[in-house]
Amino acid sequence: PPANPTPPPRPLPLSLRRQRQMCISDTQLAQPTTTLDAGPRGAPVAETVALRDAVLAATEAVWSDRLALQLAQRRDQARATGVDCAVEQCVALTFDDGPGPDTERLLQVLAEKHVSATFFLVGSNVEKRPDVVRDTAAAGHLLANHTWDHPRLTTLDDDAVRDELARTQAAIESAAGVTPTLLRPPYGDVDDRVRSVALRSGLQVVLWNLDTLDWKTRDAAEPRRRAAVGARAGSAVPNHDSPASPVDAVPGIVDDLRAQGYRLVTVDLLAP
Repeated sequence: PPANPTPPPRPLPLSLRRQRQMCISDTQLAQPTTTLDAGPRGAPVAETVALRDAVLAATEAVWSDRLALQLAQRRDQARATGVDCAVEQCVALTFDDGPGPDTERLLQVLAEKHVSATFFLVGSNVEKRPDVVRDTAAAGHLLANHTWDHPRLTTLDDDAVRDELARTQAAIESAAGVTPTLLRPPYGDVDDRVRSVALRSGLQVVLWNLDTLDWKTRDAAEPRRRAAVGARAGSAVPNHDSPASPVDAVPGIVDDLRAQGYRLVTVDLLAP
């Protein structure tokens, strides 16, 4: 046998293996005659559609792998500090629509209670209050995307959805130097198409499974009651830090959930 045998080839990353399985070749992608024009000089419609679908699927696969790796790293870091929602009873407090006039007061409440939360930010509000976004990130909270101006995403075409997400990503990155990986669609309005556009924009969709309906009232007692009664391990609890919402409810919600034995974490750490 040779003195220095050639080592076996290293396996391809999962995303590249998926791409090859979908039969996307460099030759196909480089074909000068393959266009989206279905006219006489364009590629056959079926071939063009199949190639487009394969490219989109490959892009989704790449982003899916990347986001899964980032999430695994976050959870590993949390376990190193003693937080493991696979074995603990965890609940995530989340706050939508900010930053707003009450966000700084909310940050103070969370600091006093030693709670890390997730903030789904509206890009147009980030643009108005970048200093509050910086303070939110500096306090250790997780920043996430809630679109630019809070539309129903399923009513928009793909380009408009991408614009909503990309402008918000850019605003958060500019304000706080971090790139969100999570999206909460306004009103929970999402379908497979929007999920696909979001994933290809580097964002995983996160909804909720317990609603305090805090946006309906200024009375702190009702959101607190709903959170206490409805909480389960793995609950993602949406609240708001917009002017019409009772930040005053948050201390009681925190106390009640902890009294029930729940650990409060950012939403990405909840067990799948």
